[in-house]
Amino acid sequence: MRWLGIAGSLALVLAPSTAGADISQEAKIKAAIVYKVTKFIEWPQRAFTNGRSPVRICHLGRNHLSEALAEVSGRSAHGRALEFKKVASATEVRQQCHLVFVGHGVAVEEMAHLLLVLSGRPVLTISDTADFTRRGGVLGLTKQGKRIRFEVNLDAARSHGLVVSAPLLELADVIEGGR
Repeated sequence: MRWLGIAGSLALVLAPSTAGADISQEAKIKAAIVYKVTKFIEWPQRAFTNGRSPVRICHLGRNHLSEALAEVSGRSAHGRALEFKKVASATEVRQQCHLVFVGHGVAVEEMAHLLLVLSGRPVLTISDTADFTRRGGVLGLTKQGKRIRFEVNLDAARSHGLVVSAPLLELADVIEGGR
């Protein structure tokens, strides 16, 4: 039953729009998942300057997901506005992001450095690169046929001070451990 609510919400997010008509359907789906995930993650209060601070969604990498992620700006989660920013380094992520999508084009060494720099910080890490959750990332998107599924590394989420809600865990493949 919870899946229907999440799936229905994703359908609304994926509704065709005139803006960004050249964004791939896969990028739109991944951006929709990122948006919906923000509603099922609780960040610690220390992650925000004040009660009105936005949730900053960032993209690190060289794929075309930035345009799709930018479309979530202006929406909200947990009563906070969502803002999008393209970033170029682990330092920018550490200083400016609550959620970072690590895209293709980020070298394995750079990804390992990013995960190390973010260790213990309240930043949700998401990627569609292979074995991301097993390397210490929080949420990994995987493609199975025409479907996009996701994995959640609970140990990584806890180490970042993040709480993953039960409805999200029911839909995910849960990974314990990693690195």
